[in-house]
Amino acid sequence: MASQNPDRLQEDFYHKDEIDLMDYLKVIWKWKYLIVIVTLVCAVVAAVASFQMKKVYEFNTVIQPGILKILEDGSFVYIDTANNIKATIDGETFNETIVKNIADDNTDSPTKSLTFKTKILSGSSALKVTYATSKEELGLQILNDLNKQIIIKYEAIVNYYKGEWETKIIQKKLEMEDIKAILESINNEMQIVAKTINRLEEEKNLVKENTASLIKQRDKFVSHEEDNKNVLSALLFTNTIQQNITLERDYGDDLNMYISMKEGFSLQLEKTKIKIKTIQETIKNYELSKSMIQNIQVLKSPQKNFYPISPNKRKNVLMAFVVGLLMTIFLAFLIEYVVRHKNGKSA
Repeated sequence: MASQNPDRLQEDFYHKDEIDLMDYLKVIWKWKYLIVIVTLVCAVVAAVASFQMKKVYEFNTVIQPGILKILEDGSFVYIDTANNIKATIDGETFNETIVKNIADDNTDSPTKSLTFKTKILSGSSALKVTYATSKEELGLQILNDLNKQIIIKYEAIVNYYKGEWETKIIQKKLEMEDIKAILESINNEMQIVAKTINRLEEEKNLVKENTASLIKQRDKFVSHEEDNKNVLSALLFTNTIQQNITLERDYGDDLNMYISMKEGFSLQLEKTKIKIKTIQETIKNYELSKSMIQNIQVLKSPQKNFYPISPNKRKNVLMAFVVGLLMTIFLAFLIEYVVRHKNGKSA
């Protein structure tokens, strides 16, 4: 048997492919009206159905765990983690209460169980909660009530920690009142000491002046001719002067003692004022720590997306068009196959 030319075989192969492709195009062209009509009907039906479907809107809110305290390294201690809150919502913990509250408010109740979508926002501790429904007011009410129920859940913890700080604040205020009483007592003592010092200084000055006057009188007597009378008078003057000098020295000692007492009270007064200032700063820090305790924070109130998420008319029509086109082309080839097979048998 003579061998066939390879080039001839390749030419026959491509020629056969061209014939097959042309056959396909001929079939499609033959049934073009059917394909166009059925495809358009599918698209129109999808469009009509989409316009008749209820519009479903998406509502969302963003919440964040509240802060309990700030550590020395600047990091936050939260009332709970976003993962725990997410798990609580996903576990339908609040659903029964929310549905009951909606029914109590004479509002349309959801016809099925509530389904929330939760997502922790990347790079933060915030949690996004989404709810979809065809009823606008209902969606807003459900998410608002969800936020309310979460806040109620952690309210006891918030009050407990705030109560601890409030107790510390009250204790410090009572301590400050006691120290203020001590401060007032020190001020009273200082006033008494100051008056005593003034009195002693006046008496000392009087004694000093009296001593100076006696010295002058004694010198006057001594300057005259001596006689028994002058000698006796000078002796009396000298004794009195000595007594005054001793008395002045005693006043000086007393003055020094009271001045030392005054300085001691002044030092004690300054220390007490510093204590009061320290306590006041501590109270401010306690009040700041108390004010920093937060419940769940609603970073974004429930809001409606004005563009419905369902039905997606454009997507539905496009899908119906594509599906209708493919099904009709398949149907055309199927009909063409049946017709040819039937004609083949008849021949």
